[in-house]
Amino acid sequence: MDAKPLRAEAQLVVAAVRVLEHREKHPPTEDEIAALLRWHEDRARVLVHQLCGLGVLDAIESPFSVHYQLGDESPVADLPEDENVGGTIAREIEDFERRSEAEAQRLERLLGGPAPPATGEDESLLENDFEAFKRRRPPNPFGDD
Repeated sequence: MDAKPLRAEAQLVVAAVRVLEHREKHPPTEDEIAALLRWHEDRARVLVHQLCGLGVLDAIESPFSVHYQLGDESPVADLPEDENVGGTIAREIEDFERRSEAEAQRLERLLGGPAPPATGEDESLLENDFEAFKRRRPPNPFGDD
């Protein structure tokens, strides 16, 4: 994975490992870290694996589970503080609006321009048709009216 975790998230995982090692008297698993942080297991798993790749956490593998202990914490200081998520989302929204506007213009050219606005004459014809429809009674299925 090319994406690096954010510094705040990495610090939370490191703190969770410390707390769980102290409280449980053994290195924690991914599920224990996720439970303490109240995160989804997948989110914790991704961050733990990223931190293992950076050397911040060391994996202790047994036949039945994987536990994690602290390694070298210095790479946490080099992680980005904030990824400017708001700016990224704003750019994506602007790109989407531009693409949808271009698509609307393309469809307008294909279909021959915008639909003409409804006139009062069209509305009166519709009202007359509706009145005629309301007055007409369906035939009686039993024959006598």
